[in-house]
Amino acid sequence: MVGTIELCQYITWKYYVKPFRCTSVDWRKSKKVNDWKFMRNFLNADGLSPDTPIYSIMQEEHLLNLFKDKKNVLRKPSDWDDPFENFILKSEVQLSSGEKGVFDFHDDFYGQCWTLNKNSDAMWRIYSQGKNGIQVTTTIRKLLKSLHEHLGEDAIGYGFVGRVQYFGDKELVEFGDTVFDSKAKIVNFTPGVTTVNTVRTLFVKRCAFKHEEEVRLIRVSKQQKPTEALYKYPVDPHDFVDQLMLDPRLSEASFEKKKKCLKLLTGFKV
Repeated sequence: MVGTIELCQYITWKYYVKPFRCTSVDWRKSKKVNDWKFMRNFLNADGLSPDTPIYSIMQEEHLLNLFKDKKNVLRKPSDWDDPFENFILKSEVQLSSGEKGVFDFHDDFYGQCWTLNKNSDAMWRIYSQGKNGIQVTTTIRKLLKSLHEHLGEDAIGYGFVGRVQYFGDKELVEFGDTVFDSKAKIVNFTPGVTTVNTVRTLFVKRCAFKHEEEVRLIRVSKQQKPTEALYKYPVDPHDFVDQLMLDPRLSEASFEKKKKCLKLLTGFKV
């Protein structure tokens, strides 16, 4: 059986690489442009609504920075824990001519990970090992809307949200072989290396991470090969955040102390 590490080496693509660009849009066909933009950029949305709650366990320092700086922070997928993140775009490409190459834009993305799991003991133990984590609640709509408002006219081609799909080795190979061509099993699919299809490759992970039930926010960089490790954009944390929850494993005394401190430093009702 081919191991996961080897997948990056053995996937062969069966298409010509097209320019990396967003497909054209006829805005006249949409009566509610903002709703249309949102749903177009909401990937793998089956069973979810824009107002589905999502959660992220943040370290206390990061949460305080969100309220102090009023900026949401995205990271490059290469900085995420799983070494197989973004493996499709980092794989070698074989053109129909037999020539081989790589996706030159494979690192031109920033992202942020959330979860659909509200109360997961496993997630608390992973992301709040010192019991210093704080669970932030927002909605899929608020998450993407915050980025779209910042991007303005660029929103349709550069800001996406969606649920992560979890595949076994065989399914990952099949996904990689078809994500850009006519064999893709996707509704309203446009073949080719379009922006949307490229972003789709960032919404797949190995089954080992299925317990995370991830939702991701993805920002496509307009700058080729951006050097900044972080992408920050302005948000109003009091509008963006719906609820804050302290680690349920805290003692009552520690809980009350942290709760009082958070309310004082953020002005948010914990």
